[in-house]
Amino acid sequence: MTFPSGQALAYLGDAVYELELRAQCIQAGITRVHQLHAIVSELTSGQAQAWAFSLLEEVWTDEELGWFKQGRNAPLSKKSRKVSMQEAHTSSGFEAIFGGLFWTKNPARITSLCAQILSTKNPALFSK
Repeated sequence: MTFPSGQALAYLGDAVYELELRAQCIQAGITRVHQLHAIVSELTSGQAQAWAFSLLEEVWTDEELGWFKQGRNAPLSKKSRKVSMQEAHTSSGFEAIFGGLFWTKNPARITSLCAQILSTKNPALFSK
């Protein structure tokens, strides 16, 4: 089986990232769907994903940065009206990291990265 393209990694990673955020919000005791949606939607926008990539800049491994570059350099499936081209490419690269982590079966790393993002963005709800 061949390793997916950068575009496919971003596609997969988009779903993985959102699912992990949803799961962690529910595990934190958030049960109101409106609140769940508000938190997850805020963190899955292109602008928020570009922010999250920068937030975790110091923790990315060389392998993860390789996936990021694959996703960032892949053609975008559509032009976004809500974010700049730079943010759109950074967002795709960010998603590709999560796609790569899923593809290589590293759920602990996915969980850890999402926990860092949630605890930074919503410290009152997610700080331990």
